[in-house]
Amino acid sequence: GTFQTVTTCPECEGAGKIIKEKCPQCKGEGRVKEEERVTISIPAGVRDGELIEVAGKGEAGKKAAASGNLYVRIHVKPHPHLIRHNDDVLYKAHVDFTLAALGGKIQVPTLYGAESLTLSPGIQSGEKITLRGKGLPKLSAWGKGDQIVEISINVPRHLSRKAKDLLRELQDEL
Repeated sequence: GTFQTVTTCPECEGAGKIIKEKCPQCKGEGRVKEEERVTISIPAGVRDGELIEVAGKGEAGKKAAASGNLYVRIHVKPHPHLIRHNDDVLYKAHVDFTLAALGGKIQVPTLYGAESLTLSPGIQSGEKITLRGKGLPKLSAWGKGDQIVEISINVPRHLSRKAKDLLRELQDEL
């Protein structure tokens, strides 16, 4: 029997034209290796691992074909005090037990600067206070997430004799 195969021309690579005098830089390929700095606009609220597409800034096409797209994977550096949860951020506020019992003001860091927060007397460890609109901008919607402040009460490990006597006296009052 007879076999027949159809392949792309190795000389013109299917372009239908053969270049007689090839460019010394590209050797007729139509592209040269070059590096380019690209400025990318990263939207507020982007999450770790997301991709940003930059049209026309990828690999150059062969024989004057259009360039491909560049895809940039985002890696978000964690904040030293705030934990991200979708568009909300969580902050664990460590307060002394006297401040928790008596109430008062504390300063909490937010993405937009320090915020004064008033604690009501008798606040319990684990209680959460929501600061509306102090989270991250919503990427595909309008508005911002919230910041949740979780109260964690610090209990001293070592007390002086006087402090122990005062706490026993307080315990008798309760």
